[in-house]
Amino acid sequence: LSAALEMAIRKEIEKGHTYTTHANVRPYLNNLLKDKTLVTQAFKSGHDKAQYILNPDTGAYHPTAQLLMESVVAKRLNTLIKRNDLFDENANAAYCSAVAELPYELTPKQIEAVTTCLDNSVSCITGGAGTGKTTVLRTALRAYHQLGFEIHAVALSGRAAMRL
Repeated sequence: LSAALEMAIRKEIEKGHTYTTHANVRPYLNNLLKDKTLVTQAFKSGHDKAQYILNPDTGAYHPTAQLLMESVVAKRLNTLIKRNDLFDENANAAYCSAVAELPYELTPKQIEAVTTCLDNSVSCITGGAGTGKTTVLRTALRAYHQLGFEIHAVALSGRAAMRL
C-alpha cells in the first residue's frame, strides 16, 4: 500500500510538480489497487510512514523527501544571498572577455544584469520574451567559467528545471 502511494505521488512529481492533491493521486491508486478500501488504507499507510506532509490549509500532499530537499536549498540560498560586493578586477576581466566573445552588443540593462550576477552570490534573471534573459545568462556563465567556477545551473519550477 505504501509503495502504491509512493508510485502515485511520484507520477505527479515526474510531471514537474512539487506537490500534488488528493484528487490527482486517487485515480492512480484506484487504477493500481482496484479497491476503495485499499485506496483509503494506502493514504493512511503513507501518512503513518511519513511519505508525505499534508498541508491542512490547501490539502496539498508534499512528498517528505522533496520538502526536505527544498528546505535545504532554501537555507543555502539564505546563506549565499548575504555574500555580495564580489565584483573585482578578476570579475571585470572575465566580464570583458565574455562580452568580447559575443557577436553583438549588450543593452545597458543586460550589462547591468550580467555585472549584478558577477557581484552577488545569488541572482535571479527575469523578464519577458525577447528581453535577453538567455543572453545575460550565457554571458554571466561564460564569465564565471573563465573565473574557474564549475557551473551547476538550476531553475525554480519543476518544469523549467526539467527543460534546463
